[in-house]
Amino acid sequence: MSSVTYPLAEPDKKSLLFVRFAYGDPVTYVRYTDWDSDVAHPTEALNPTYSSMPGMAVKLPKYSGLFKELPCGIAVPANTFSNALSSGEPWPEVKVIVHELNLDPDETVGRLLYLFSGTVRRTIRNYRGNPDSVQIEGENVKSGLTVSLGIIATQHCNRNFGSLKGCDPAGAIIGLSALKETGTLTVISGNTVTITGTTSPRDRYWHRGFVEYLGLRIVIREWTNAATTIFELVKPPPADWLNKSVIVAPGCDKTRGTCILWSNEEHFNGPGFAMPPYHPVMETP
Repeated sequence: MSSVTYPLAEPDKKSLLFVRFAYGDPVTYVRYTDWDSDVAHPTEALNPTYSSMPGMAVKLPKYSGLFKELPCGIAVPANTFSNALSSGEPWPEVKVIVHELNLDPDETVGRLLYLFSGTVRRTIRNYRGNPDSVQIEGENVKSGLTVSLGIIATQHCNRNFGSLKGCDPAGAIIGLSALKETGTLTVISGNTVTITGTTSPRDRYWHRGFVEYLGLRIVIREWTNAATTIFELVKPPPADWLNKSVIVAPGCDKTRGTCILWSNEEHFNGPGFAMPPYHPVMETP
């Protein structure tokens, strides 16, 4: 919470909301305020302008001692951003931050409160029967703490592909980011795309990797032949990806056979093949 000098001229309103969405690479920002006119944020770098959206309504989650919390609901009128976000098309991860500026009666000093920070998880069109409204729901980091931790009892490897801890393909490559390549996406046919300009060192190299453009990643479902440039994705890419330079990252289905293809069998961590270097109940890696 911080105090800011901020004169405003609406005596009947004692507070206003700032809601900021951020997505993509490079980052694109969408900023709304429930004030009756556009407002410059008092403390954000360069004091960016938040667009007036009087019809916006924010319902904050109730804070509790439990891990699972209800989402933060942000109902906004249907517009270019909310319609695109709720269209069902692939979309990059969207971060959301909610601030509130509470004004003193003299309307010269306000206190800025940080109310919510999280990631958009769901959108609802025609919210509560209103065809001109979209509900955007965000979850904070605390909500994710309900995920169980530990080793999954399957024959698949428990290591993260390309990570510095345990999985080091070929014994020399450090991290997955060093493996990414760029190529040109020349054909889109449903979930199937053609990408030229990448290397194809061996079969299954790109299998379970991803294709990325402007921060949106789509997983590669199938790619098995080192002689082809055709990739099957888990969902169709947006039409504007056609003829764009995209990032392609290799992947791993976490099976022992794929680990052998990566010359990385000694680091395979599937239960039944090797003992982990730590006690999974009493210790952490």
